[in-house]
Amino acid sequence: MHNIITREDAQDRELTYYYTGEPCKRGHTDYRYVVNRRCVQCTRERDSKRSRSVFNTIQPSNVRQRAAAIEHQRELTQIEQEYRL
Repeated sequence: MHNIITREDAQDRELTYYYTGEPCKRGHTDYRYVVNRRCVQCTRERDSKRSRSVFNTIQPSNVRQRAAAIEHQRELTQIEQEYRL
């Protein structure tokens, strides 16, 4: 279980997150960011959609650009995996 902490208490302690136990407008009961009050899960979902949409915005006619974007994503994935070790 999560410990309930108000945003004001989190600001006083200089924390990044706080937890109220109340669901966000999408129904998540996750931590929220102190700086903008956004739900962490909603932010993850939004960022995930944005990163996937990058590949969809590249026109099929620009094959080199698509290939470069895919290669860049592979390099980032490899760096993340090496960092986690």
